[in-house]
Amino acid sequence: MANFYAGRGLEGFAAHYLKRAGAEVDHAMLFRQYLLDSGQNILLLPLDAPSSVHDDFELLLKEAHKHEKFMTASIHNIYDAALNAKDYRSVEFLNRLVKDQGTNEKEAAALIKKYELFAGDGQGLYRLDRELALGQN
Repeated sequence: MANFYAGRGLEGFAAHYLKRAGAEVDHAMLFRQYLLDSGQNILLLPLDAPSSVHDDFELLLKEAHKHEKFMTASIHNIYDAALNAKDYRSVEFLNRLVKDQGTNEKEAAALIKKYELFAGDGQGLYRLDRELALGQN
């Protein structure tokens, strides 16, 4: 996503999604360390390339929000399984991720709303891009 926006001159959007990607790597490393600390073996498998390519700024934002909602549901499912198994160590570990994911989903929805409100003309899109470049999302 960062490449999509950077390729269209929207460096603020690109910076925002690079920051989001870094946060996702951080979460993956938390899971990795948790599994290692729990004595689990880790096998990393290759990921498929993104299945779709868009040329629509707003549609891409909506896809990102949809993915955040999917991740929220996935974390909630893991949380429910941990609660049902009375695995309180995992519940404690997941608390941070539940909170972070709620923030991610809220920010993705807010970005869509701002885009809908302000990006109807070049000047509004420029201002929104500058806001993201300054980390004011």
